[in-house]
Amino acid sequence: MFFWVVQRITRPGCGTPRGGTFFTAKKIRQHALSVAGGIRHAMSKDPQSEIFRTMPGDGSAEWEETFYGCLSEHGNWDMEKFWIFHMALTEIGKEVQEDAVVDRKLVYALLYIQQHVLTHVTSHYNSQVDWKFEAIDDEQLFEFVERFELAILGAISGEVSAESSFDLVNPLLADA
Repeated sequence: MFFWVVQRITRPGCGTPRGGTFFTAKKIRQHALSVAGGIRHAMSKDPQSEIFRTMPGDGSAEWEETFYGCLSEHGNWDMEKFWIFHMALTEIGKEVQEDAVVDRKLVYALLYIQQHVLTHVTSHYNSQVDWKFEAIDDEQLFEFVERFELAILGAISGEVSAESSFDLVNPLLADA
């Protein structure tokens, strides 16, 4: 059986786990909106660069500072970094034209990241694994996973759901 071991190290770039304190969806949304102005421009120059920057093993020193890097290296579901990654996925999905061919390297990166993020999520819910995400409770995680999965599918298919159709809204896209 495979067990994922996560060190409890908090790095400045990966957010700070809140010691088991959970927040309501309303508080998360309020916090996200308050910092949205500061992170709106944190994404790389283009959405595809943000996706490829999120892939491990590309030699980028920035990898650990991405959503997936923080998740993999520190077991931290960093909400701000998640929304940046989500925004990149959404923008890619909006660019996909009907009957268009999607770049194989991009699809590989998306599926690689999806598979590994969902492995972490599965571990979070597994009672035999010794850790859980600290800054997010099970219900919140479920909502974020739904947004993650739909954004991955949208980036590949070009079918992007409107932000207004979700209770959990990406603050970087809320006014788009």
